[in-house]
Amino acid sequence: MILERLRLYNFRCYEETEIEPDSRFNVVIGLNGQGKTSILEAIGLVAFLRSFRGAKNGEMVRLGQTEGLVSAMVRNGDLRAQHSVKLWPTRKQATINGKSCRYLSEYVGKMSAVSFSPTDLEIIRGSPENRRLWIDKLCQIFDPTHADIVARYQKILEQRNRLLRSLSEGGVKRPPADLEIWTDELINWGARIIHNRIHSVDKSVDTISKYYNEISRENTRINVRYLSENFDEVTCGQAPLISLELIAQLLRKRFESSQQKEMILGTTAVGPHRDDIEITMGGNLVRAFGSQGEVRSLVLALRLTEVEVYRTFQKLNPILLIDDFSSELDARRRKFLLDYLLLSESQVFLSTTEELTIGKVFVVKDGKIFAPELNENGHVTDRCQ
Repeated sequence: MILERLRLYNFRCYEETEIEPDSRFNVVIGLNGQGKTSILEAIGLVAFLRSFRGAKNGEMVRLGQTEGLVSAMVRNGDLRAQHSVKLWPTRKQATINGKSCRYLSEYVGKMSAVSFSPTDLEIIRGSPENRRLWIDKLCQIFDPTHADIVARYQKILEQRNRLLRSLSEGGVKRPPADLEIWTDELINWGARIIHNRIHSVDKSVDTISKYYNEISRENTRINVRYLSENFDEVTCGQAPLISLELIAQLLRKRFESSQQKEMILGTTAVGPHRDDIEITMGGNLVRAFGSQGEVRSLVLALRLTEVEVYRTFQKLNPILLIDDFSSELDARRRKFLLDYLLLSESQVFLSTTEELTIGKVFVVKDGKIFAPELNENGHVTDRCQ
């Protein structure tokens, strides 16, 4: 998977710019606030249809403009395709070779990428939503249709919550027939999400442990538990015992017991949108007791696991986006990651404030991209930074 050309139009601080990256290693150098992360964010947007920084659509459109565009020419083997995302403040449109994609699975996963960002620490330290996003990204690598399943579930959840709010505001005591219809739909799609999550995590936990121990130079067993109000926690190795039918049965029981409560509260209190995962190391909950170094090693292991799943299950090398390489990792972890990147067969985009003259270098300043100026020793001059 190679990104051959990237074009930005009214994206973040960029009015209009285009770059032709190296097929292997690309370094984006610049001081903080100059626009280097925006280059990687744009690539991530085309790949994931969302910002790895968690930005809303309107925040990615250049200030004072009403729309923006990111377009990428991507080569996969002998096949080339133009992937584009057009942005408006409240919506976006994805196309491949000019054709709109009706379903997420028609677009997501067609340009494979994995991002490494300082915000990845939130997967461990942050709210359950951050961990659900990570699990669902992992599920999409195993099965791209998972994106459609999640999108369908979210739409049904919105409809059901709208109905519950109206019942709560009207003081209705008896559930109407259409509530049962929305509940059946939610169980159908929600059970699929939970099933995919449990099995994807179960298939990945050994790889997570492997990479964590390589990074930290330890011999520690990582355990992952899927936490749900619908059933007792599911630990590694138990996934084969959890069938789709069993999950649907358990969900139905929870919905039946929670129905009156939901009608009073006016919101759905059951389902995968409330689930979480718990990661332990040597029996200790990493979120609560892990050191900053352990957490950094673990999130790096989680991202490298995504890369491994791409290579094993999809037989391709994803594009790797490494944001703010110089600030978040200590010297040992930076060396591990750099050695990994140099040995990998993936195309790499790495942003940094420090000089790193591996591969093709792009210098970013005031929202513009320059070829680097080198001094007599071959180093990037201060005028470029």
